[in-house]
Amino acid sequence: MKKPYPRYFSFNFNQARAFAVVATLSCFAAFGPVFAQTTPTKNVVQLQARAADSHTLRAGADTVLLWGTEEIKTGNAHFYLKARMALDNLIGSKPVQCEVMGRNPAGQVLAQCSNAEGIDLGLYMLQQGYLVADRSVVYGSILEEHYIAAETQAYSKGIGVWAAEESENKAAKSFGADNVAIISFVVFLVLVAAFAVASLVMFRGFRKVAAAQDRNTDILSKERVLKDKEKNIVASMLEAELKANQSKIEAYLVVYEEMLKSLRDPSTDKKYRRSGDIVQLQPALDRSVFDGNTDKMDLLGRKLSSAVIHFYARIKTRPDYVNIDPDMPLEKALIHVEKAVGNARILNEILGKVLSAFSKMGIGNDSSREEE
Repeated sequence: MKKPYPRYFSFNFNQARAFAVVATLSCFAAFGPVFAQTTPTKNVVQLQARAADSHTLRAGADTVLLWGTEEIKTGNAHFYLKARMALDNLIGSKPVQCEVMGRNPAGQVLAQCSNAEGIDLGLYMLQQGYLVADRSVVYGSILEEHYIAAETQAYSKGIGVWAAEESENKAAKSFGADNVAIISFVVFLVLVAAFAVASLVMFRGFRKVAAAQDRNTDILSKERVLKDKEKNIVASMLEAELKANQSKIEAYLVVYEEMLKSLRDPSTDKKYRRSGDIVQLQPALDRSVFDGNTDKMDLLGRKLSSAVIHFYARIKTRPDYVNIDPDMPLEKALIHVEKAVGNARILNEILGKVLSAFSKMGIGNDSSREEE
């Protein structure tokens, strides 16, 4: 009798070493920064990564796609956010371990990864219905049975994207049944009216219908006004938080650009060589407004909500730190500070584009002031 499929599957990387070794050798040359953190096995890397989306990991400037999975295209920003947050929570703050399996046709690195507890990230996301199996790569592999079974399990349970699809199907069936009842009722009224209602009664009936339509139009108009107000409130709060984060990034850059300038100047005394120093690798930013309004992102429109989600996916409320000891070589200290400054500049550039999008769409605090 076949054993039931486990809830989570923790993959032993040594079992797939033969499958991945050829692809791994082709990846090392182009993926150098990440492979600097390799574990003792040749094709296994350890990354301090975060989730960029439902099946993409970002480690600094490097990108890794979860092997054997495909992203589900729904056009639903809320679903994408839930999937990304699920992967982020699974990773946590500890490094993940990835075994490189090759590259996709676009040249992106594909890897089979697990978190610090040994949970297979791709398999977990399949089990939760946030991804589907990429049959073009899993067929014939030792993971074929597990990945296909995980996708089937999520579909059977009606979770993840399958939960949304099931709700839509039920709503469509209910809508169809309601239409049949309404049409039958209207036909009945027409038949009764044709034989029993005088012209005066019909005239009064028409007046009532017209009045009902007017009331319905008024209600819809009020709903649009309320929705626009809610949109402006959410946009104003988000814009205020984004501008506060921009100020923090700019202050961070002032401090660390000055530190970088001092380290590069051969004529200055290096402060860290006297008592050491600490480098904050990212600016500490706020995201409380965003986290409290994730279900309202669709009010901003698809393009702007996507830009906002993309920015918040990159920030950290609790930054990482690195100690610079007094005996650390200057070149190594420079690398840490240059990386911190470079990442902050990229973050500031992305934030500038998001704020510009708010301004162009005429929503948020600037729009409110113009209306006044």
